[in-house]
Amino acid sequence: MTVLDMEPSRPIARKRLDLALEKILSGGADHSGCYPLSDLRRKLAMISQARRFMLVMVLMQQTLPQTEYELAEATRDLKSNVIRNLHVLVAEGIAIPTRDEATHIVRYRINNDLLKALSDLFGRGRVQ
Repeated sequence: MTVLDMEPSRPIARKRLDLALEKILSGGADHSGCYPLSDLRRKLAMISQARRFMLVMVLMQQTLPQTEYELAEATRDLKSNVIRNLHVLVAEGIAIPTRDEATHIVRYRINNDLLKALSDLFGRGRVQ
């Protein structure tokens, strides 16, 4: 399989990301609240992939939401790779998209509630 064989899947991934964004931006998903252990395990599995981990680390360090272009530049990765990984992070509720009303540009931020839940998970049972 060559890179050219893989090209048709990129527009499909972009379309799936757009559909997920529309669902979330229209209020179809809730990113707050308590997470079952099975959800936390799945989210950790998603984050453990190297490029997604790098994206999560960049999002954690940013004080303002970032665009796909800004994230691609910060991670020194192709925009198409960033979009594909953002699709996974958004679908899992790890990254939260927001759309600027004036420009319609989508920006992404980390889900701080999820980070707190993961921190609490690993903080349990620690002896001090």
